Amino acid sequence: MTSSRQIPIALTQQPQQRSGITLLEVLISMFVMAVGMLGLAALIPVGHEFILRGAIEDNKSALGKAGLREVKVRRLLDPERWLSATGQPLGGNTANRFDAFALDPLLINRALATGTSNPQNLLRFPFAASANNNIPYLLRGTLTDINAPGLPPAVTQQLAEMVFLARNDLTLDVPDDPDLPPRQVFTTGTGQRAFEGQYSWLVTMVRDPELSNDPTVRTRNADQYTVSVVTFYRRDLTNPADTERVLPGEILGAGWGGGDLRLPGQDLPLRAGQWILVSAALPTGIEPGKGYFSWYRIVSVEDPLPGETETFVSIQGPDWNTDPPSAGGKGNAVFVSIIDGVVGVYEEVMRIERSTRWTGWN
Repeated sequence: MTSSRQIPIALTQQPQQRSGITLLEVLISMFVMAVGMLGLAALIPVGHEFILRGAIEDNKSALGKAGLREVKVRRLLDPERWLSATGQPLGGNTANRFDAFALDPLLINRALATGTSNPQNLLRFPFAASANNNIPYLLRGTLTDINAPGLPPAVTQQLAEMVFLARNDLTLDVPDDPDLPPRQVFTTGTGQRAFEGQYSWLVTMVRDPELSNDPTVRTRNADQYTVSVVTFYRRDLTNPADTERVLPGEILGAGWGGGDLRLPGQDLPLRAGQWILVSAALPTGIEPGKGYFSWYRIVSVEDPLPGETETFVSIQGPDWNTDPPSAGGKGNAVFVSIIDGVVGVYEEVMRIERSTRWTGWN
């Protein structure tokens, strides 16, 4: 008889299937999500800053180009229409031709209306030149009101705002409900669209002193000026003493395309993208409305090292001949005007109006 033996088979125990996640995994997931949310929240102000910069770049470009058109269309280059803050003619005459002007009706009207500045202190641009006779300056003025009978007075604040204040930054009413779109705000009475009025401009006009003093080119280029429309964002028009500062400086190198500046002091209110006005006196000294003036854009600002008391700034703009005045240059000793709120400068070479007492240049 054949016998058989049964061999027991060991059964391995199957693990029980898990139906959820552990508390540790939940905590780790919450930590990862919290880090991601914090990173996303940190991007919100950065994104807002970039949006604001983009809006400023867009508005300053449109305003600068529009300003150059306004200069031509509204005959702002007619010297007969230029008045000083004290109501005197600004342009001079054929016997005393000035080379540098700044038409700034907005600031003159606002400063006089608020009583923050004496009219005599508004005759020079920048304002710091009013208290320091060693700083070259442009003659600051306003425009006459051509619609006024008799002797034309200076333009009113309302007329100045119509020309020199941008109106495209509209005021919007944002509802609390995020599903509703913003609504435009209209002024009561006139029904016109309300605007913030944060963008404005002025115009500077500078003639090359060499051209004006050289009799061989006077008949051809004596009335040719570099017209600069200077655009502002949120300019303070009430107290120019705080917003128009001047520092002595030195241009390093040959001055090609601007170059580098050495300025005294630390923590200066300068940043990349900002615009400054570089000026120098004539070899004959400080004269009203005469000198070398050029606008430059700041490319970079080098922070002073510990123990240093000077700031180095790289600038971009027209060439500055650093040869000494005796050799026909402008020298490397300059003055740097820091005008708060300047966001752009747009330039074009133009000729002043011919049908004036300045016709003697022809």
